[in-house]
Amino acid sequence: MLGQVTEGESHLERATQLNPQDQQAWCGLAKALDMNGKREAADQALIRVIEIDPRSPIADTAREQRTRYAHQAFRERAGGVPRMDAVMYLLGAIQKFEEMSRTRSSR
Repeated sequence: MLGQVTEGESHLERATQLNPQDQQAWCGLAKALDMNGKREAADQALIRVIEIDPRSPIADTAREQRTRYAHQAFRERAGGVPRMDAVMYLLGAIQKFEEMSRTRSSR
């Protein structure tokens, strides 16, 4: 919040060393790492959050953030090109719904 992300990162890293079971410290470290452009390290910290207690609300938050990372990485790798598997899936769905419409209207 104060713009001292690098300093915060080092303090949170120290906190995780002092108490490796502190989910909140790991989650804060993940946020600081992400803000410092260290996405892979942030993802590893989020994995640690989940490992500590997979059923906690903070683990749910960590999973959501990891999902956002995955979606963003997927979009970046696609380079703006449509994914053919998604195109074919949607085409199949459209064809199925068109077929359903014809079947229902002929009843």
